[in-house]
Amino acid sequence: MPDLQHGSIATLIEFTVDVARLDEFLAYMAEVAPGTRSFAGNLGFWTYADPENPAHVVHHVAWDSLASQLRYMEWRESTGVFDMIRSFIIEGPQLTYWQLTDIY
Repeated sequence: MPDLQHGSIATLIEFTVDVARLDEFLAYMAEVAPGTRSFAGNLGFWTYADPENPAHVVHHVAWDSLASQLRYMEWRESTGVFDMIRSFIIEGPQLTYWQLTDIY
């Protein structure tokens, strides 16, 4: 379990992938996930799939701060990773941020 602390940020990114490209998408995510996990301030990265519709995906990314998460987003945008991810998506993404309270 990551070292979450009061104020840590959870980013949830929900979207639907083209089912015909689902395996390709998952392989690509496995390729780029280490870069996410090693980015400064990252506390964890997980991908969830709806058991009844595996093309409906949620990324859960934990950060030490919103500033770290925003630096990461800028980096991934500048490297073209987000363009590649968007090429798989047919609905979404919807991005939400959550801050950990002192109850954990």
